[in-house]
This record gives sequence, C-alpha cells and structure tokens, in this order.
Amino acid sequence: MTITLNLPTNLTAQQWSEVDQVFRSMDGWIGYCEADQTPQWFGDESAQRFVWASVELSVTPRERGNES
Repeated sequence: MTITLNLPTNLTAQQWSEVDQVFRSMDGWIGYCEADQTPQWFGDESAQRFVWASVELSVTPRERGNES
C-alpha cells in the first residue's frame, strides 16, 4: 500500500521541523536511515513490517504547461 502526502515544495525550515516532529510522534518511529536519511517506522526494508518516507518533487500538468 502507498499513501501520498502532498506538501508544498517551498516549506520553511520551521515547517520542515514541524513535519519532523509529526514523523517522530507517529507510532513505530525508529529514526532516520543512516544511508539516505529517509524516516523509518517499525523496521527497515528487510523487516516483515516497515514504513518509510521520501521527499520527491512532483510537477502538475499546469506546471508542465499541459493544462489538461
């Protein structure tokens, strides 16, 4: 299952700090992966149950110039 949380790309340092606090308050929080600094819950990808998050820039059709 995949869940997408869309955040603006221009968050301030304070807002990213607040996102970090939300991550840390979620059940199963274990910390940031040493290799790539992705937040992780419950275990890593080798565990039967794991959750991780990543930040990826997405572009809307309007931003691409395709206002479909």
